[in-house]
Amino acid sequence: MPYQINQTLCKKSGHCAEECPMGAIGYSTLNDRYELDPDLCTDCGSCADVCPVGAVSGIDDCEAPPDTSSSESCHPK
Repeated sequence: MPYQINQTLCKKSGHCAEECPMGAIGYSTLNDRYELDPDLCTDCGSCADVCPVGAVSGIDDCEAPPDTSSSESCHPK
């Protein structure tokens, strides 16, 4: 199950990036947000486990409202 970051919920704590064993999450200074690279993600779920606000989740289990301003949101446009 692919993981994504809901930018509406994300508080930019960085815990997800620190926990990711594959380095699939990084901070984009250009976009001022954390972004997940699906090509590097192995769907281990470590990022979702440590997110203090639940902003990282698998696409299938996301219950947050859609964020229409970002392709990295829980719900695709």
